[in-house]
Amino acid sequence: MAIAGDVKVQLSSEETYVGLPVTIQLHFQNVNKHEPPELPDVDGLKIQSKGVQRQSSQRSVFNGRVSQSNSLVYVFLVTPMQAGEFVIPPITVSYDGRKELTTAIRIRATKSETGDLLFVEVVGDRESVYVGQPIDLTLKIWIKPFHDAELGVTLSEGNMWQLVSKQTDWGVFSDRMQELAENNQRPGGEEVQRKDADGNLATYYLYEIDASVYPQAPGSISGDDCRVVVQYPTELGRSRSSFGSLFNSDSFPFGSSSPFDRSFGSQLAITAARPIVADANVDSIKVKPVPTANRPSDYRGAVGKYEIASEAIPTEVQVGDPITLHITIAGDGPMDLLQPPLLSDDETLTANFKVSEEPLAGVVRNNMKQFTTTIRPLSEKTTEIPPIRLSYFDPDKEQFVAVASDPIAIKVEPAAVLALDSIVSGAPRLSQADSPTDNAATTGTEMANGGPILYPASELLAQTSHPPLLSLPMILAMTLPPLAFLLAALMVNLDNVLSAVRRRYRPLVQLSKQVSAAEESLELSQTVQRFLAHQWKLSEANELKLAGNLRRDGRRDLAVRMEGFFEACRRASSGVPLTDGESLDRLKVEAMEIASTCLEAKHHAEPRAESAAVSLRRSSRTIGLWLATVLVGVGATDSLAQSTEYPNGRELAGDALSILLDEANDAYARDDFATAAQKYQMVADSGVRNAKLYSNLASAYRRNESKGRAMANQLRAIKLDPDNPAMMNGWSHDQVNVQEGIWPKRITATVFSLAPRSFVLWMAIFSWILLWLLLTIRVLWRKRIGIAVPIMLLSLTLLFALPVLVHELIFCRDNQAVVIASEPVKLRSADSDQSPSVGGPLAETTEVTVKQVRGSWAKVRTSDAKDGWIPLDAIEQIDT
Repeated sequence: MAIAGDVKVQLSSEETYVGLPVTIQLHFQNVNKHEPPELPDVDGLKIQSKGVQRQSSQRSVFNGRVSQSNSLVYVFLVTPMQAGEFVIPPITVSYDGRKELTTAIRIRATKSETGDLLFVEVVGDRESVYVGQPIDLTLKIWIKPFHDAELGVTLSEGNMWQLVSKQTDWGVFSDRMQELAENNQRPGGEEVQRKDADGNLATYYLYEIDASVYPQAPGSISGDDCRVVVQYPTELGRSRSSFGSLFNSDSFPFGSSSPFDRSFGSQLAITAARPIVADANVDSIKVKPVPTANRPSDYRGAVGKYEIASEAIPTEVQVGDPITLHITIAGDGPMDLLQPPLLSDDETLTANFKVSEEPLAGVVRNNMKQFTTTIRPLSEKTTEIPPIRLSYFDPDKEQFVAVASDPIAIKVEPAAVLALDSIVSGAPRLSQADSPTDNAATTGTEMANGGPILYPASELLAQTSHPPLLSLPMILAMTLPPLAFLLAALMVNLDNVLSAVRRRYRPLVQLSKQVSAAEESLELSQTVQRFLAHQWKLSEANELKLAGNLRRDGRRDLAVRMEGFFEACRRASSGVPLTDGESLDRLKVEAMEIASTCLEAKHHAEPRAESAAVSLRRSSRTIGLWLATVLVGVGATDSLAQSTEYPNGRELAGDALSILLDEANDAYARDDFATAAQKYQMVADSGVRNAKLYSNLASAYRRNESKGRAMANQLRAIKLDPDNPAMMNGWSHDQVNVQEGIWPKRITATVFSLAPRSFVLWMAIFSWILLWLLLTIRVLWRKRIGIAVPIMLLSLTLLFALPVLVHELIFCRDNQAVVIASEPVKLRSADSDQSPSVGGPLAETTEVTVKQVRGSWAKVRTSDAKDGWIPLDAIEQIDT
């Protein structure tokens, strides 16, 4: 039975202050299909949709009738931007094939009398800037301390800051505030003197927040998007608990306790408060457009100071052969917005080279951005790659500046056979150095020293993620055999099961008829008493014995409910008017619910004698089902973890990444491991998540004696490709010179360096299937089977499954990190160099678990369960 749909509108408050939002909730009750509602724009109101905030469904069965209900709540935040009375017109809601209009919503907003309690200003480090030029802004917030003269208490700067509302709009300072919140930090305040509204010096708490901004349009910097809201106290009082329900943990964005827990104990609370709102006043900062006079034709919007350099690989080629050209630009502007030079418009370059017209993709590292492309010489007479020119606007000199890279000398020989399509279409042409035969000598084969495999560049760009522990076939293979066993047991014992069900529920059927026939509450009460006394084999049917029987079984809550039922029946029989919840029909429903619950409680309380064989079978089932639940649960968790999607590396940087990978493999073949590691790292930093890429990167770091970074990237490779024994070989190779280690980890690494993890897991599942097949045969054909064979199969299942679980829980856990500092790092008791040490120092390649990050420090836990703080730059976190 479905309940008819309905839509309701709820407004949190009809009155508010300017800048203080109210909440509008649209409740869709028992609606099958609907269209998301939209609120119309209203002058003077800022309306923000928060989408669906709550969604629930409920299904109930009573007297054989099934009813189902559902609920969906959309939430909108409405912020008045000015004082006045506002009307939101009726909202059109469409659901279940019909449309309805809600009633109009009225909101009245008054301006909060902030007075001299709060001042907000934004100041810059200069009076004018150009579009695209960085400017450092500082948000200054002055809050007047609240002082209670009667109690002699003045709130501290920390207390006052925690009264800043979450409804504050931080504008351009939002990123900085988010960063502080993620690190459990807040702006520090200091006590200063400034003039109040009357021009007199008064004490304030000053909080400063810094941010760098790159203006994108000429005009002036505005503070319209920065509005501070403070729940300013007006009265303090005594209470049993700090703040009661007024200040819970949600009220304070930078801590979980109230601001008075430490300062005043648990006896003081804010008993009255009101919101005060202040818009930011901004110093006059003019944003000037970049001049158009004398603007170079190749100018592409760069503002600041820049340098450019270029590199070509190789420098000796034949006509039409590709040359990889790296263009690196360093500067003080926003590097992510920096545009590359237009090489296809550079006549000095296109006169002698075939240049791609596709836009160049870049990779940003710190204050540098590198662009990569391919050019091809058109003639053997070409002797150099001309300088690459970059034009930018220098805001300090207020003029355009052009810089250029140095020319690169090259040697071009005539091609024996020059394919026209190689030049025109830009198709790759293999030189002798690029031949697959030579490349196979250094990629895709086992390294000479017995280390991990070095993979070719063609396999390093496909995005991968941590696979689930259990695939769908594995889950089915694990769950179907126990289900088949339970079905077989049910079929064999079907008559007994049906008989037990009838014996158990037939009394309730008879009781239901008697309860329905009862015409008075006293008769109803006596019917329930006789029924329960008969079922429990009591000599006398009275309320005290029935309730006492429940209390002896530990069901005090049910006994109290029963006594309440009998009391309601007595009131009704004595002529006392019944309440809505105590009507005769409602008491009949309560009677059936109490009787059913009492029988269920008594049924579970009765002891049962079990034979040793039955106990053994149940224990075996419990162990088996427990193991299945653990494996399926871990598999499901990993399936959820796998749902994270990453952008494809080729989409991020096009051909540039492929070129970088080819150069990295070439550098590795030349034993230039530092260059190889640098180029592999650039590809990884661009967003590529690939197990083979991390394996190559680990190999390069390993050969370059960067053991910590090698270990970190090898763990990333294992996490992304746990079924590849070569990945585990790399970890074992890193562990050769490491003295410490957990023995289960070493044993697991040995197992999975010899066989894929999925093969070992299938062996466990095969043993599991045989175990349940044996038990099913025992049930269906009544075959006598000794206990030795089931125990042997269960042991084999555990023997194969435990290494898989250990591998997943140790190698693939979250928040892993590796110490990468070459010198031992001291584990300290707090996030400070002056804090005392905890235990011994941590050597390079030590694996730790990151518990918390605060600023430039990380709280970690070592393998021997010691917690402490180390510098964040001393570790590399394993985040895939």
